[in-house]
Amino acid sequence: MTDKETRRIKALKKNFDAFNNREWIASTYTLDDHPNLQKEEVRNLFEALRNEVLKLDSNISETVLKQYIAFKAETNFVDVIPKTRWLRLTINMRFPELDDPRGMARDIAGKGKWGNGDVSVNFKKIEELP
Repeated sequence: MTDKETRRIKALKKNFDAFNNREWIASTYTLDDHPNLQKEEVRNLFEALRNEVLKLDSNISETVLKQYIAFKAETNFVDVIPKTRWLRLTINMRFPELDDPRGMARDIAGKGKWGNGDVSVNFKKIEELP
C-alpha cells in the first residue's frame, strides 16, 4: 500500500468515526414554527379544520413538520400548508376518485408540491367546512 493510500484510508476512518459518534438530534417543530399560523384569521381556520379532522377517528394523529402539518391514520391523508390568508390542503388521493360537488379541488398530480397526494384545496372560510 502506498503512503497516499494509507493517508486516504486514515482520513476515511477518521470521518467514519466522527460520523458514528455524532449525537443525532431529531428536529421537532411546533405550530409556532409556522408564521402564517400566528395570524388570527389563518389560525382560526386551522383550529376549525383540526377539530373536524380529529373528530373523524380516535386513531388520527397530528404531526407538525417544517413545511406543513400532517394528519394521519396509517399514513398521511391530509397535509395542511399554512398560507398568508388561507390553508392549502393536500389530500392523499387520486383526483379522478374525488367527489367534489362544490368544485373546490384542483388536480396537482405531477406538480411539485409539499405534502402527499394529487388533490389540492384552498380552504379560505370556515363556512367551507363540510
